[in-house]
Amino acid sequence: MAEEDQKTGAGLAPGRTELGDLAAKLAVSADAETKAFLASVLKASEAQAADLAAVRKSLEASEAERKSAERQARDKILQSDLRAAAKDAGAMNAADVLAFVDVAQVAFGADGAPTNLADLVKGVRDAKPYLFGAANTSATHTPPPAKTAEARHASELKPAEYNARLRELGVDASKIRRR
Repeated sequence: MAEEDQKTGAGLAPGRTELGDLAAKLAVSADAETKAFLASVLKASEAQAADLAAVRKSLEASEAERKSAERQARDKILQSDLRAAAKDAGAMNAADVLAFVDVAQVAFGADGAPTNLADLVKGVRDAKPYLFGAANTSATHTPPPAKTAEARHASELKPAEYNARLRELGVDASKIRRR
């Protein structure tokens, strides 16, 4: 218990009052040098108590910041895992599926990884099937066929086009005479 009090500073206040009581008792029978020593010890004890309180407050703030950062990281990983589970289940838009997943129902395994994401996404798939499957378009007609390149006479081609076509055909342009 005393070791724990030293770490946390929990037993410091009663000790300080005991030190003050001892100083008061000795002040009656002590000389000036002893009184000065006791006063310096009491002052040092109070300074250490203030330092300990500041360290404790800083430690609590750091711990709260660490927990907050850990929670944010875990939430981002969970969102990423949920998106992957939604895509694996055939969701057209994972963000739409995530809006219907109750994150409070996610169960975590011993290693901290979520264990029931597929089941939660399956529940959304059963309730909102329109969020999954192939995209449904309202168009009923077929698109027109792609246009093929129109045949043009060689005299209508620009020199760069003409040479490119000759290269496509494997013909050496330097052996052809143009008019």
